[in-house]
Amino acid sequence: MKKYLVISTLLCAALLSGCGNNKEEAVMTQAIAESSVTAESSVTAEGSSEKAETVAGPESSSYESESDAETNYQTAEDLSAVVTGDAEKDAESYYLTKAEKDAVELDIENLEARYRVGELDRESFEAQRRELKYEEEKLDIKEELLEDALDLLYYQEGLSLPEGDPDKLMEEMRSLKLREHELELREHELEADYRSGNISRDEFISSRTEDIREEEELDRKDELLEKALEMMGYDD
Repeated sequence: MKKYLVISTLLCAALLSGCGNNKEEAVMTQAIAESSVTAESSVTAEGSSEKAETVAGPESSSYESESDAETNYQTAEDLSAVVTGDAEKDAESYYLTKAEKDAVELDIENLEARYRVGELDRESFEAQRRELKYEEEKLDIKEELLEDALDLLYYQEGLSLPEGDPDKLMEEMRSLKLREHELELREHELEADYRSGNISRDEFISSRTEDIREEEELDRKDELLEKALEMMGYDD
C-alpha cells in the first residue's frame, strides 16, 4: 500500500509551503502533493472495488471505475490544504475526522445490512455504497495526514516526562487504563445507539469527537508515563 508514502509527501509539501521562503517552491510542492494524492486515489479506488465485489458481486466494479477520474480530481482538491500548522486547529480537525470516519463505517454496515434483507435494490445499493466508500477514503487519507502532522508538532515541542515516586506514577497509569476501558465501553454504546436509530448522525459525531479528544490525551499521557517508568528501571 502506498498510503504512507503519499502521506509523507503531502506532509512535507504542507510544511514547505508554510515556510513562505520561495513562491516557486510553494507552487512545486503543491503540485507534487496533488499529483501524489491522485496516484493514491487510483490505488484506493481499486481496493474499494474489490471490497464492493465481495458484498454486491462483480458487476459493482464497473460502477467504481466509471468515476475514477472524477474521484482523483476531487480528492486532490479536497485535501490540498488539510494541515494548517496550527496545533490546536489541526488537533480538533483530527478528532472530528476520526469521528466522521466512524460514522461513515457504520453507515456502510447499515447499508449492507439493508441490502441483504432486500430493503434496497442493487442499483440503489451500489450508488449509495460508492458514495460512502469515496467519503471513507477521503477521511482515511485526511486522518493519516493530520496524525503525521500532529506527531511531528508534538515531537518538536519536546514534551517533558512526568516526575515523582514510581508507585504514584504506576497508580496514575492504572487510573488511565481504567478510564480508557470506560471510553471503550461508551464507544460500543454509542455505536449501538446509532445503528438502532436512537441518536442522530450529528449526535453520534459530536459525542465521538469529545470521546476521541479524551482518548488521544490519555494515549499521550500513557506513553509519557511508560517512558518515565522505563527510565526508572520499571517495565511491563
